[in-house]
Amino acid sequence: MSNSSCVLYVGAIPYNWDVEVIKSVVSGSGPIVDVRCMMDNASKNKGFCFVEYLSPLDALNALTILSKLKIEGRKKLRIELS
Repeated sequence: MSNSSCVLYVGAIPYNWDVEVIKSVVSGSGPIVDVRCMMDNASKNKGFCFVEYLSPLDALNALTILSKLKIEGRKKLRIELS
């Protein structure tokens, strides 16, 4: 883990999304170092994850991109700098 990396909290994730869906949604938002999904058990996410970006600037750009995404046409993800 680099000293200059930056982590975003991504919340309000639909519970039916698995790790691969979550990764595919955030992957277009910038250079990602790691995605840590919080899981109930092996199959169900807890509705949030942490996405580590290469730099604080990448994280800020991703925050702008991800906060505009609409899920199922209406709901938005909750994005915060961690």
